[in-house]
Amino acid sequence: MKNKIDNNIKLYEDYPYLKEHITRVEEAVVNDGKYYVRLTETIFFPEGGGQYADTGCIKVLDKDNNETETEYKVINSIIIDGKIYEELSINHINEDSFKKEDSFKEIFNNQTTVKCILDWDKRFSRMQNHSGEHILTGVIHNKYGFDNVGFHLSDDSPVTMDLNGFLNDDELKEMERQANEAIYANLKIHAVYPEEDEAESIDFRSKIEISDQIRLIQIGEDDNILDMCACCAPHVSNTGEIGIIKIITADKYKSGIRIGILCGKRAIEYIQKQSEIINDITVLLSAKQEKISEGIKALQKEISNYKEKNIKLITEIIDAQIEKSDNEKCIFIHFDIDAIAMKNTYNKMSMKHDGYVGVFVGDDENGYRFNAGNQSGGSKILAEKMRCDLDAKGGGSDEMIQGKINQKEEEIRSFFLNVE
Repeated sequence: MKNKIDNNIKLYEDYPYLKEHITRVEEAVVNDGKYYVRLTETIFFPEGGGQYADTGCIKVLDKDNNETETEYKVINSIIIDGKIYEELSINHINEDSFKKEDSFKEIFNNQTTVKCILDWDKRFSRMQNHSGEHILTGVIHNKYGFDNVGFHLSDDSPVTMDLNGFLNDDELKEMERQANEAIYANLKIHAVYPEEDEAESIDFRSKIEISDQIRLIQIGEDDNILDMCACCAPHVSNTGEIGIIKIITADKYKSGIRIGILCGKRAIEYIQKQSEIINDITVLLSAKQEKISEGIKALQKEISNYKEKNIKLITEIIDAQIEKSDNEKCIFIHFDIDAIAMKNTYNKMSMKHDGYVGVFVGDDENGYRFNAGNQSGGSKILAEKMRCDLDAKGGGSDEMIQGKINQKEEEIRSFFLNVE
């Protein structure tokens, strides 16, 4: 076994399915308000290689190895100065008993025997997704020679991989198909630890330079090796355990592509959710699934027609207001219009009236957006007067200013009747 780091034996490497394990505490440390223990052997994978640390719990055992009432949640597993430490939560413990570092060390001394229990569902999901990433990256590398230059395994969003080459939609579909063919083949997955001179003759993928003991994850055997990649994380034992690999997203990233995938249980949950959404759409459109695209296009066309009619009606309403604004140089529009419509309205008001004009969109309760000024110049002077008298916010050019104001319509009208 070549998976020892100082005094820690990393059981998660060669025994990834070990859900529970009894071991001994080697060291207890309190640092910056955090509580750590170092174990003789550990089943908890420490954060690294783009994957989060395992979580679980530790139960203190008595001298006869019976479980006591003392249980601590493992909330993190990290490497400090070359040693693996499990970070424990004491939120459920009376903090008064932990005010001194000695209290913690008294419980977790080097004679303490503990039972470690892994959050297995979380671990297995990560194993499925990490192994799936190796398969997909491997088939892409074998076909196109692209390397994985970035990887992140999140528990609440697609697993992402960054490749230093680009694939189009058809190429991605083919790579997804080949990756799932590898799952159907139920290839063996296991770790190998080549010696330094042996490693020089092995063609394997790696995102970083490796100076310590090399651990390679091999997918396949003998003359049917699909992939060989340096990795520190736990993996499933056979590709069939992954179940399915599904590409969720694909976006251009730097000079290559960032692919988001889900595997196994998480992929099934995603597909089920997508199926629910599609079913809801078919009900809303009163269309069969194969006709969804046509139904959406028809709906988009209908919406576009309504928008055109709406714009025409809004323009007619605003033009009527402008026509009636003989004695007032500002108009108020109590329904929403976009910036282009506001600018057009300002231009029409400027053509009808000399001097300063204003267009205000909104209401007394929520305030107004405005375009105001004089196209012949002097709008910046108006901006200063509106700031002083109306506490208006905004600015612009000498031909037009724009911004927001929270005064009442009556006060704004009064201001424009007297401003020069």
